[in-house]
Amino acid sequence: MTGQVAEHMDSQPHTIRDDQSVFAAARRMRQAQGAPLIVIDAENRVSGVVTSGDITLRVVADGQDPAQIPVGLICTREVAAARPDEDLEVAYGRMRERSLQRMPVVERGRVVGLLRLCSEAEGRVIELGESSPSVTRPSRSSG
Repeated sequence: MTGQVAEHMDSQPHTIRDDQSVFAAARRMRQAQGAPLIVIDAENRVSGVVTSGDITLRVVADGQDPAQIPVGLICTREVAAARPDEDLEVAYGRMRERSLQRMPVVERGRVVGLLRLCSEAEGRVIELGESSPSVTRPSRSSG
């Protein structure tokens, strides 16, 4: 794939404010089908990223009450990010190097989108599945 990140990003990423509870983050993750959330401050600047693993290891495993802990206290603060005007292959390369499936897209410190590495692969799989006569579904055996 070629082009700029802005042409391929999701412009409505799943976010949560850093002052909201871990419980609220878990509920939002459920709505986002388990996807990590970009943690933002009151001015929409990226504070970090929170994953289900962060919640499990930093809150639940310690026996803490997720309704009482702000997500900003447990999120991962070091976040790799792309710029909307960045070359897509450069951003994908950085994602592969860091084993990231998703990366926030940030402009002037504020989140403007989300880039998914799997989007490229999913497109190729769908393309292959539709055009290749040798791709078949497994048959059900009666028994």
